[in-house]
Amino acid sequence: MTHFDALRSKALENYGIVTSAIAADLGLQTNEVVRFCQNGRLVRTGYGTYRLADYTPTRLTRFAEAVAIVGEGSYVFGRSALMLCDLLPYEPGVICVATKQRVRRVLPDWIELKKAPKNDVCIEFGRIPSQSPECALAVCKEQLSVELQDEVARACKMSEVLSDAHRQAVLDCLGIAVSNE
Repeated sequence: MTHFDALRSKALENYGIVTSAIAADLGLQTNEVVRFCQNGRLVRTGYGTYRLADYTPTRLTRFAEAVAIVGEGSYVFGRSALMLCDLLPYEPGVICVATKQRVRRVLPDWIELKKAPKNDVCIEFGRIPSQSPECALAVCKEQLSVELQDEVARACKMSEVLSDAHRQAVLDCLGIAVSNE
């Protein structure tokens, strides 16, 4: 297996995204990653973050890319977390990411950076670190119209990916009693 094959395999596990830290863990030198960019196999998307050039992005690729660009310990936050777990419709545009660490690098304008609240609850949704849906709703509930809150409730009740505990917590946050039918 070539170095690029190993890197490609890791990227495919992460929606086509790979970081320089992952490349280093695989034993690749920085100049090899640069060469992969020069010959069109990788596309640099941010500081130390790359996407496979031939990868067809999915709905989750942009979220994985945003978290990778911000760096270790970051996670999808607020309204973006609700979009990630399909409680709100996906809207291309700004993705909100939170971190406890200071970020000095220049971020693309499609990433909104927030300071992570203390005691925030994080989960992994599709292998992407994210604020839990109930915490995300608590953060942005005031900015959601009644119609969007109703949409969140409907999506939550129909969700096949949320655990019963997360579903119950989201409905509790919306003030909706769950009937045991």
